[in-house]
Amino acid sequence: MKTTRSSPFTLLELFICISIIALVGALFGHKSYQALKSAKIRSAKKHLHLNIQRCHKLAIAHQSDWTLILTEIKGGLQCEMISDTEYKKEWVPKLSLGPKMDQQLITFTSTGLVFPSQIDIDDGASIEEFLLERDIQRLSIN
Repeated sequence: MKTTRSSPFTLLELFICISIIALVGALFGHKSYQALKSAKIRSAKKHLHLNIQRCHKLAIAHQSDWTLILTEIKGGLQCEMISDTEYKKEWVPKLSLGPKMDQQLITFTSTGLVFPSQIDIDDGASIEEFLLERDIQRLSIN
């Protein structure tokens, strides 16, 4: 009696199995990447929202005007919170202000009013000089 020994899998069957596994992995990898990307953007939006709320609450609690300056830098936004006595700086990744906007200024008053405006700073002028000029203009109007 002759016994024949066959291999458990042929080479073609192994290639088919590996290609199916690679296809399934690619599909799950792409969906996972999209979900991770949208989660990062949601997290960055929430972080920006919390910074805006925090600046508003600081203005009311300290009874002083606070200014939130959003500056677009590579890879995200820089949030600067400025008052007469304090200065805070944070970074929010993965967000931008939009086309043709480098900086956005939001002023929170001690009474709870909010004044958003786009910053148009001359070349060479600092943020502090811009805020000082704006405060002088506001006082001269009143």
